[in-house]
Amino acid sequence: MWPRISFSNSHAKKYRMSRYLSNLANTTTSKYHISNSQTIFEIGTQVKSELKKGKWIEAKFKKEIAEIISNIQKDISRETFNLKDCNDKNEGIKLMKKWAHKLILHIYVVEELSKRKGSKTPGLDGIILTGTSTPKEKIKLIKQLKNWKNIKPQPVKRVWIPKNKNEKRPLGIPNLIDRCIQLMWLMLLDPIVENNSDFHSFGFRKGRNAAQAIGHIQKNLQFVIDNNMYIWDVDIKNCFSSMDHSWIIENTPIPSEWKEKLRSWLKSGSITISSDDISTRFEESFTGVPQGGILSPLLMNIALNGMEKLMLLTLINVSKKNKKLLIRKRKTRITIGVKYTQIGDCGKIKYRDKNLGFFYCRYADDFVIGCVFRHNLKLIQKEIIKFLFLRGLLINNLKSKTIQFKEKTSFNFLGYSFIRLRYSPYKRIKYLQSKLPEYRLKGRARLYIYPSKKKFKEVCKKFKLLIRYNYHITSFQLINKINPLIQGWCNYFNLCNSTGTRNSLRFRMWLHLKKWTIRKHPKAGRRWLMKQYFLISDLTETHKLSDSVSKIIKNKIKWHKLDKWTFYGLAFKDVKGQKYKIPKLNWAHFPNKKVKTIAASSLVPATVLLNTSYYENKEKWQIERDKRNKVRIDNNLWEKLYQRDKGVCYFCHQHLLDEQSDSTEIEIHHIIPWAYTQNSKIINLALTHKNCHKSYHHTNPVKPTLKKILFSKNRVVILKD
Repeated sequence: MWPRISFSNSHAKKYRMSRYLSNLANTTTSKYHISNSQTIFEIGTQVKSELKKGKWIEAKFKKEIAEIISNIQKDISRETFNLKDCNDKNEGIKLMKKWAHKLILHIYVVEELSKRKGSKTPGLDGIILTGTSTPKEKIKLIKQLKNWKNIKPQPVKRVWIPKNKNEKRPLGIPNLIDRCIQLMWLMLLDPIVENNSDFHSFGFRKGRNAAQAIGHIQKNLQFVIDNNMYIWDVDIKNCFSSMDHSWIIENTPIPSEWKEKLRSWLKSGSITISSDDISTRFEESFTGVPQGGILSPLLMNIALNGMEKLMLLTLINVSKKNKKLLIRKRKTRITIGVKYTQIGDCGKIKYRDKNLGFFYCRYADDFVIGCVFRHNLKLIQKEIIKFLFLRGLLINNLKSKTIQFKEKTSFNFLGYSFIRLRYSPYKRIKYLQSKLPEYRLKGRARLYIYPSKKKFKEVCKKFKLLIRYNYHITSFQLINKINPLIQGWCNYFNLCNSTGTRNSLRFRMWLHLKKWTIRKHPKAGRRWLMKQYFLISDLTETHKLSDSVSKIIKNKIKWHKLDKWTFYGLAFKDVKGQKYKIPKLNWAHFPNKKVKTIAASSLVPATVLLNTSYYENKEKWQIERDKRNKVRIDNNLWEKLYQRDKGVCYFCHQHLLDEQSDSTEIEIHHIIPWAYTQNSKIINLALTHKNCHKSYHHTNPVKPTLKKILFSKNRVVILKD
């Protein structure tokens, strides 16, 4: 199998070819280095002996198993490179068959499923798998996974969740055993799909996220000068629930033995339970994939892959006939698209001197196409409608639209709105405040990217309802509910010109919190309320704290660099009613100072890296992911620990911040428990996942100890932890 490269020179061709053959010679000897029989046999025997005793595997085995499976995925992607037809004779598909019955993979699947959020939601069987579940429950699942081919898939539990004001979205929740089998398939199928997927699709793929999709659009639109850009914003109508079953079964790259299993999953149907839990209704599934299953996003990517290649072929055929439709870069200064002429094996594009003035970006079932000429865009629209019709899909005409990207015209994509405006010093626009120099140029229209008004209104409504129904709790408890909402919103909306919307969100927060304090203390004066809740600098004087306690709290305020005016809360007692020796301080995170704003174009990987799969260049893709994750870490202590541990969990040795996770799911772990040594230095601290931390302390609880703490010469206090 040859690499996906294109040569411009004869000298370069010889050099690159010799370099490739030397790399190939080194890799062929170490092919299947992961499936070394000695290491796997040793780990397998040790794991089996622990499972027979009724114990679950230790942390050191989890790390070794994770390395083995990552290397298996690398081998499958290498063997299925440029796979046009799914043959059972292919070595990559033989590896899939072989490893589907291995105990190591089954253990890894059960361990990964316990960490996911969806494991806490039960299906029709009512069984849940979490990090705190017993070893007997996990071993029972592994025994069932031995004969996974004979297990018949049961119907899905259908739950309706709100989508908009008038619409609802159906979620299909499968049983626990079906979820385990689907996750096992996903680990073996994902390397094959990554090789044959579009270069500019960013949804439900490892190493890629929504910020990269927004940055890709920003790169292609920020230097458009005239009104010579036409954009087609597309939304597919009920993508998950209207895919054709026959097309999916034929085109999924799996062995021929497994296709009956896939057909039975798709045809299993769904059961809706009434609110009284008495009546049930069964519905057969003739089309579509259950939205909520583990395997359904991957099947959606299989169905929509190939659009980019189809569009390029149509534009190349047009450019050969009409040379006027090609764009010269010197005249118009357009940096749109890539210089395409031919498409090689596996969709690889070869670069020449021509530029087609075209870009494409897809995230899940939403995608945007930009074209310089209206005629070219109409041809693309016809081809895509035919492409989707073969898969049983249709375009939603109400939500999709075509526009000429002029001044003061906008379109929305992934919660952000894109608009071209002319900057003037006399006109102040609140939602376009930015400190970035590229957006403050005068004279001509520039691209502005900011959170859409719809998303801003949704957050304000959530914040308003949260405060309205929590007048009975203390300020310390209210802040614990507010901060996750602000943190999650700011982690996503921190790109480009989002500072103006975050400033307006802070103003709305201020009004609602002010109303909360007046409602809680109707007879109190305004100055008393300011000192009691908002002036954090005068905290020690208002609450009359001792000198030793006030020093600790003032150091905390300096460490976190808090402003004079911040909504804060103090807790003097715990839940059981016992007094704290040092009261706990908590404060509300303001959105304009929570996370730094960055340009989305800086997060986009290079074009060479976009043309490769995640499993070929895993280290480079992890570096690209860490660019986004560094912005999401909000604490100085967390930053130091994240850089020291290279963004890896202390227990499971996997990455802390994935594409779908937040920084609220990370916790700080004391390696030697604080109850024994009172040591909270950086050497004794480590970042972990919330589920890993909980499961560790569930199996290894901290024993209560008697400690003597000397506060003064005459007073000794004995505490219990």
